[in-house]
Amino acid sequence: MANGFLRHNRWLRLGLVLAVIVFAMLLPLWFGPHSIPLPGTGVSSDPIPVAPDGVRLLVDQTIWDEGADQQEVSQDILDALLDRISQADAFIVADFFLWNEWTGQLKGEVYRKMAVPLAEALIAQKKKLPDMPVLVISDPINHVYGGPELEHFVEMREAGIEVVYTDLDKMPDSNWIYGRLARFYRRLLPSLSDPDGWAHRGRLRHPFQEGGEKISLAQAGNLLFFKANHRKVLITGSESSGLDLVVSSLNPADGGSAHTNVGLWLKGEIAMEALESELAVAGWSTRCLDAYAKTADRIRMRASGLVRHVEDSGIRVRWLTEGGIHRMLLDVIGSCGDGDQLDLALFYVSERALVRALKSAVKRGARVRVLLDANRDAFGRVKTGIPNRLVAKEMQGWRGPHRVEVRWADTHGEQFHCKAMAVKRKDADPILLLGSANWTRRNLRDLNLEANAMIEGSGEAITRFEAFFDEHWVSGSLPYSAWEEKGATGFFKGVKYRFLEWSGMGTF
Repeated sequence: MANGFLRHNRWLRLGLVLAVIVFAMLLPLWFGPHSIPLPGTGVSSDPIPVAPDGVRLLVDQTIWDEGADQQEVSQDILDALLDRISQADAFIVADFFLWNEWTGQLKGEVYRKMAVPLAEALIAQKKKLPDMPVLVISDPINHVYGGPELEHFVEMREAGIEVVYTDLDKMPDSNWIYGRLARFYRRLLPSLSDPDGWAHRGRLRHPFQEGGEKISLAQAGNLLFFKANHRKVLITGSESSGLDLVVSSLNPADGGSAHTNVGLWLKGEIAMEALESELAVAGWSTRCLDAYAKTADRIRMRASGLVRHVEDSGIRVRWLTEGGIHRMLLDVIGSCGDGDQLDLALFYVSERALVRALKSAVKRGARVRVLLDANRDAFGRVKTGIPNRLVAKEMQGWRGPHRVEVRWADTHGEQFHCKAMAVKRKDADPILLLGSANWTRRNLRDLNLEANAMIEGSGEAITRFEAFFDEHWVSGSLPYSAWEEKGATGFFKGVKYRFLEWSGMGTF
């Protein structure tokens, strides 16, 4: 009887089928992997003294000259990287996220080639000093998560440089719903992991390069985990100049060569903090642990012999990664109030705890200026403005002794790619905090790998950042009204932003 009832009730049959499908999809969420802190992550170092001449701000900036109807571009960061590599004679450790020649849908010539010149500099120095250990760490995005290795990575490896791709499988899933489902069904369907199977045949358009080699379904599936080693770090050792560290927001990718970025060139003991974090990441990522351990030991030994004590000059630096960046931002913003000023230069801002912390600082009387990318350009593709335009809309509703001032970087195809905060404090030293980390859940909650540095104390680097910020604020930006989200569209975009931030399904 029951079978007859089901046979004749089409809607009930459809409901049962859908229930089974939903149950099959949701079941893995109950058995998702439990992530544990990985070595080298969540770092927050003690403040380390640095000499006044041991810290320098590096700026890549593009400003549109309306009179001449053209971009004015000036760059420091790649030049600093090439200079440090050419001077290194003890060791080199380089860790960069995007390191490729891809230009997406950009038309015409890129402003400057970056990927190959950086690789060629490393190769040249390795050939010059064959016994010097050189370690390169990068993200699997540069071979699209399982595709052919890019030629400049192959050439670095052939030159004797140790190349390690970060093992993303060991990192927590930021897109946690998709991640748990994908891992469950990979185990359930072993054919998905067969390198000769249907899932590994090139069928889909290259996601990062117009006309690029087609990628497989397996590669596309790996991309959707949306996780990355997002660091941009260079550490070098020289017998004559000691230890050098460059940390920035710059990816050495040709398609982003006109982006506005900021970084720091630091000398001295702080480089050891960065080095230990980088070696730890390479250690749990490498497939040749024994060989890598020998390389790591050689680098540590040579680096330790180059540490030089610096008397406290009033300038101190902290090394911060992942959750350590988040905790420090909350501490600094949480201490700000009447008489303090915060200047934020950000590519992405969305992380809810930081948004709430800024709101509280405004209520306490802090002055806040926010210079944002409008989130409209991505390598020739047009974006929707999520999340920045929605968070900016939220900021306009905050009430305090002073209104939050928001302006948009005036970009023309390139990105305002900075991730920086400067704080002038009434009763304490000024602060500058910058590096690779966007102000998003993915970048700050121990999901992606990130690296920042924070300076405390008056000095040329902070003064130069203030000048950089003011120049863009006055001459290189647009008023809030230029990209204001209004009406129902703004409301629905706001709902979408909050869901994407919570779920990790967005690309920010």
